[in-house]
Amino acid sequence: MKAIEMITSGFTQKPRKVVKTGDDSAASSLLTYVRRMTGWHQVAVCTLAAFVALLNLAPIELQRRIVNEVVETRDVAVLVQFGIAYFVIILMHQAFKYALWLYQSWLTESTNGYTRAHLLTL
Repeated sequence: MKAIEMITSGFTQKPRKVVKTGDDSAASSLLTYVRRMTGWHQVAVCTLAAFVALLNLAPIELQRRIVNEVVETRDVAVLVQFGIAYFVIILMHQAFKYALWLYQSWLTESTNGYTRAHLLTL
């Protein structure tokens, strides 16, 4: 039961607290709105997205190496090692992709909640 609680604990994160500016004016541009709502989290999301994109290239490189080295030498031990590495890379890619999705969803829900609450006070 502890494992399920650990996995689902990410779903119960409280929304991000957005600093209030003190006035009811709208943001002057979309960039200002995004910066106000997400702050430095936007940089972290972009960094994580770039890492996921780079990690997406790893299976292609590994497939190339499998074809070049294993097919020519016909070494089963090397094929098993490449297979395990391929499996680990795919799992890492999916885990980071899921973390990116959770992070983006958390920021989106925080922004939506703040905007709705702000609009209700107008």
